[in-house]
Amino acid sequence: MFVCPICSSENLSTLYYGVLRTGTFGKSTSKKSYVYECQECSVKFIKNQLDESYYKSVDYREDYNNSLDIQSVYEEHDQIDANKLYTIGLENLRHKKIADFGAAAGSFLQLVANVSEFSVAIEPSQHFHEVLERHNKYVFSYGSDLVKSGIKIDVATSFDVIEHTQNPVTYAKEIYDSLHDNGKLYLKTPNFYDILHELNAEVFDPFNYRTAHLFYFDEDSLVNVLKRAGFSQIKVKYLHDYDVSNLLGWMKESKPTCLNKIKTFDNGFNIMYKNYLEQNALASHLWIEATK
Repeated sequence: MFVCPICSSENLSTLYYGVLRTGTFGKSTSKKSYVYECQECSVKFIKNQLDESYYKSVDYREDYNNSLDIQSVYEEHDQIDANKLYTIGLENLRHKKIADFGAAAGSFLQLVANVSEFSVAIEPSQHFHEVLERHNKYVFSYGSDLVKSGIKIDVATSFDVIEHTQNPVTYAKEIYDSLHDNGKLYLKTPNFYDILHELNAEVFDPFNYRTAHLFYFDEDSLVNVLKRAGFSQIKVKYLHDYDVSNLLGWMKESKPTCLNKIKTFDNGFNIMYKNYLEQNALASHLWIEATK
């Protein structure tokens, strides 16, 4: 019997049946797939579409980022990484042992290199290991490798990763087991109830549902995963990564083409727009602060 991979409930409903995105905009599967919703724990998920080795190869980055160039990866993440650092607070990272789970080329860890005691990069893609080994004390492919090493950390970060994992509870449990007592996890993942889904699901959902994202979380389902992993002190907030021109581009052109392109609205307006979405749970991402 097919059951929810999080809570094992048989009470599932079909949320979507259609093509899935396989990379950047315009790339999609030839066959339709189901997206399911668990009526007990509210997680949304697709049956596994990818072999785990996909994330270790260059194919994943080429499909979804169109570039393997390290400098391009850094530049792509500059503003987003700055927002992550601002949200966490530099004072919460100073003199801490920090591990980033799903570090990619290590752009976030480079931001905190001069304040942390040491940094650990967890990244399955072997393509990035050479550069990661130059800038971090330890580099591992998976969280389980860090747990086996016996190294303990004060702060774990995980940005846009848990939705890719085969088993989110196991993934979160590996983070939990790697932390010192009272250690902190800062986790970011897409919010299922993004404003684009709420306003234009018919157009947005075939873009949002993708072979690389096995799980789709709302606040309740994500908190449930973290509690199952052992976390008890969990704070939830929302972050929005896009400006109003991105929304207007989707509504007008039905594609993600207008980020930072429509100059009618100034920075002040964009700040108000983002604040509204974050305060009303319509932002692009969920943000978690959890304590062991």
